[in-house]
Amino acid sequence: MKITIEVIEELWSIENGTHDQYISEKNEKAKVKKALIEKGNLAPSEEDIRWSQLSSDLVKHADGYQWGLYRNARLGMGDILKKTSDDMGALDTYLEVCYIDINGPSNCGTKDPEILREHPPFNPKLAFLAPGVLRYVEMISTKNNLSSIELKERFLKVATKVDRELNLPMKATDAWEKLVAELS
Repeated sequence: MKITIEVIEELWSIENGTHDQYISEKNEKAKVKKALIEKGNLAPSEEDIRWSQLSSDLVKHADGYQWGLYRNARLGMGDILKKTSDDMGALDTYLEVCYIDINGPSNCGTKDPEILREHPPFNPKLAFLAPGVLRYVEMISTKNNLSSIELKERFLKVATKVDRELNLPMKATDAWEKLVAELS
């Protein structure tokens, strides 16, 4: 038997008791790949498959008021863009993640107005900017020789669009001040 990463991953899933989850994820990935092929992408890459999964996750998480998970899906999309050398797409996605983070996303999981009053979907008091995402913003900005003015313009454009869609509590200009304070 040839030992591949896939074989090792499956054996590990058996060993640690997550084989059902492993099989479920493998089947889901095969379904997504088949759907992409049927839509005309005859050779979907791992990134194509993951992007499609994350796109579906975005809709599911937004519908379920799971904004922390929504944010994580956007982060995953930024990572794919970075991996495929789409620096500006990755930067814009990471800036979006920063804007969501500044607004303190939660996974309240309901649209019930009573519960939302007690546990709002976004609370800037609970905001946390992930150091790794900040590093990516700095790294891509530096690599592409973006001035602070150009970075601010990109952030405000991205944040304004996101705010129109999600109606976040902290507006783009205020969020920029918080972000720039965190960047070195």
